[in-house]
Amino acid sequence: MMSTRLPDDWELPEEWGIWAEEEGLTREEVLSQEKQFFTYWTSSNARSPEKKDWKATWKMWVLGYASKRKR
Repeated sequence: MMSTRLPDDWELPEEWGIWAEEEGLTREEVLSQEKQFFTYWTSSNARSPEKKDWKATWKMWVLGYASKRKR
């Protein structure tokens, strides 16, 4: 699998949002995290902006957010 950048027209796949809700995020949090994820990974500030697996990157993003939220 080749590393790619997140496309400029990327939208969160429905199944990824459902997974995030199953991990405890509210619908509003999913939408907010979707915007932050997209903005971060398409900005010039992103570290290593090319990824092999964007779904896994989303899951790590959500899990990191969820763990910070619980503190």
